[in-house]
Amino acid sequence: MLGISVPLPPLALWFGRFVLIAHGIEAIAAVVLAPDRGQRSLPYGIYVFFVGTVGLTELLETNLWPQR
Repeated sequence: MLGISVPLPPLALWFGRFVLIAHGIEAIAAVVLAPDRGQRSLPYGIYVFFVGTVGLTELLETNLWPQR
Protein backbone atom coordinates (compact mmCIF):
# COMPACT_ATOMS: atom_id res chain seq x y z
CA MET A 1 0.00 0.00 0.00
CA LEU A 2 2.87 2.40 0.64
CA GLY A 3 4.22 4.02 -2.47
CA ILE A 4 1.03 3.54 -4.46
CA SER A 5 -0.74 6.80 -5.14
CA VAL A 6 -4.45 6.80 -5.74
CA PRO A 7 -5.67 9.67 -7.92
CA LEU A 8 -8.48 11.81 -6.62
CA PRO A 9 -11.78 11.38 -8.40
CA PRO A 10 -12.78 14.31 -10.63
CA LEU A 11 -15.72 15.14 -8.35
CA ALA A 12 -13.38 15.79 -5.42
CA LEU A 13 -11.23 18.09 -7.55
CA TRP A 14 -14.30 19.96 -8.79
CA PHE A 15 -15.57 20.36 -5.23
CA GLY A 16 -12.20 21.67 -4.06
CA ARG A 17 -12.15 24.27 -6.83
CA PHE A 18 -15.69 25.30 -6.00
CA VAL A 19 -14.82 25.77 -2.32
CA LEU A 20 -11.74 27.88 -3.11
CA ILE A 21 -13.69 30.08 -5.52
CA ALA A 22 -16.56 30.51 -3.04
CA HIS A 23 -14.16 31.49 -0.25
CA GLY A 24 -12.43 33.91 -2.62
CA ILE A 25 -15.72 35.60 -3.50
CA GLU A 26 -16.61 35.86 0.20
CA ALA A 27 -13.19 37.36 0.93
CA ILE A 28 -13.62 39.97 -1.81
CA ALA A 29 -17.04 40.86 -0.41
CA ALA A 30 -15.52 41.21 3.07
CA VAL A 31 -12.73 43.47 1.77
CA VAL A 32 -15.33 45.74 0.17
CA LEU A 33 -17.72 45.78 3.15
CA ALA A 34 -15.24 45.88 6.05
CA PRO A 35 -14.43 49.62 5.99
CA ASP A 36 -18.14 50.47 6.21
CA ARG A 37 -18.41 48.27 9.30
CA GLY A 38 -15.38 49.77 11.05
CA GLN A 39 -12.98 46.90 10.30
CA ARG A 40 -9.65 46.89 8.49
CA SER A 41 -10.32 45.49 5.03
CA LEU A 42 -7.31 43.29 4.19
CA PRO A 43 -6.99 41.45 7.52
CA TYR A 44 -10.73 40.85 7.61
CA GLY A 45 -10.70 39.61 4.01
CA ILE A 46 -7.98 37.11 4.86
CA TYR A 47 -9.92 36.03 7.94
CA VAL A 48 -13.08 35.48 5.89
CA PHE A 49 -11.16 33.55 3.23
CA PHE A 50 -10.01 31.00 5.80
CA VAL A 51 -13.15 30.93 7.96
CA GLY A 52 -15.77 31.22 5.22
CA THR A 53 -19.40 32.14 5.55
CA VAL A 54 -19.21 32.40 9.34
CA GLY A 55 -16.75 35.31 9.10
CA LEU A 56 -18.85 37.08 6.49
CA THR A 57 -21.94 36.61 8.65
CA GLU A 58 -20.10 38.10 11.63
CA LEU A 59 -19.18 41.11 9.52
CA LEU A 60 -22.72 41.61 8.25
CA GLU A 61 -24.18 41.35 11.76
CA THR A 62 -22.10 44.26 13.07
CA ASN A 63 -24.17 47.34 13.71
CA LEU A 64 -23.60 50.15 11.20
CA TRP A 65 -25.05 52.84 13.43
CA PRO A 66 -24.20 52.45 17.10
CA GLN A 67 -26.98 53.12 19.56
CA ARG A 68 -26.73 56.34 21.57
